[in-house]
Amino acid sequence: MNVARVLRALGRDVLVTGLAGGATGQAIADDLRAAGLPHDLHPVAAESRTTLAVTDPDAGRTALFNEPGPEVSAAELAGFTRRYESLLAGADAVVLSGSLPRGVPADAYATLAAIAASLGVPAIVDADGEPLRHAPKGRPSIVKPNAEELARAVPGDPAEGAQALRGQGAEAVVVSMGADGLLAVTGEGTFRARMPYAVRGNPTGGR
Repeated sequence: MNVARVLRALGRDVLVTGLAGGATGQAIADDLRAAGLPHDLHPVAAESRTTLAVTDPDAGRTALFNEPGPEVSAAELAGFTRRYESLLAGADAVVLSGSLPRGVPADAYATLAAIAASLGVPAIVDADGEPLRHAPKGRPSIVKPNAEELARAVPGDPAEGAQALRGQGAEAVVVSMGADGLLAVTGEGTFRARMPYAVRGNPTGGR
């Protein structure tokens, strides 16, 4: 949702999709509607999770408290995957981000990225843990971990870790490094970028 908000603010057409269930799932749909963000959410029987973000503006720190999320059945996942494939028609790119709910295999993002690749749609994967380790198998255009997520997934410094993910199938790896900016490892070379001033607030998009 944060990705969609930013892209929409930049004037791009977006469509939010994913799994949503229960009263929280309805609240998600209502929030998207209120924000003017088109969506096509696939229903699941279990309740969608909530996340509480606590921000200390003076220290510039944010703590996230995540519920475990719903249990998704194989039939629900299959239904979503079919709908996802149909939604890719005419898309310029797809962003696959966030933690996977229970019942969804760790290689789900790799599978979804591979479907996108087969249709000529670039996929950007932002994941952590096992989903991040599996993601390059789907040959995504970009894998975008932060420095901590990358360190948990593969050994070495950020540049070495990014090269390792590229070696496993990702076309490019972009690592967000907080105040140290971004590191991009691509087929054209390695690049660093850093903001000329400090940015404060919730790193997931809130202020």
